[in-house]
Amino acid sequence: MDIALKIAVGVIALMLGFLGINAAIDPAGAASQFGLTSNGIIGLSTLRSDFGGMFVTSAVLLILGLLRGETLWFLAVALLMGVIGLFRGIGFVVDGYDASLLPPFLFEIIFVVALVVAHRQLKVES
Repeated sequence: MDIALKIAVGVIALMLGFLGINAAIDPAGAASQFGLTSNGIIGLSTLRSDFGGMFVTSAVLLILGLLRGETLWFLAVALLMGVIGLFRGIGFVVDGYDASLLPPFLFEIIFVVALVVAHRQLKVES
């Protein structure tokens, strides 16, 4: 079970890392993935820094947690993904629902559950 949880956390880190690196390298392409348009240099910079930075930082935190055995890092990423999912849910209510919003919402919820479970199962008691 521990190995499967570590693999799951590693896969989540890879997914978030690839999203972030893609946003850093090709912010205009990443924008279209997220249903956004970049508005000149300010938009490109925001996509590169905010989106790329958030996703890469999340991946780094998960990798730190795996390498150091400090699963509290998993909870930091779970909190971030949970708030993103919460705000997406608010968007469902305020802006309306579109089927294309379901996959990212489900990923956010799955990531939260997987990371909380991994923290609880893998944490080292002091």
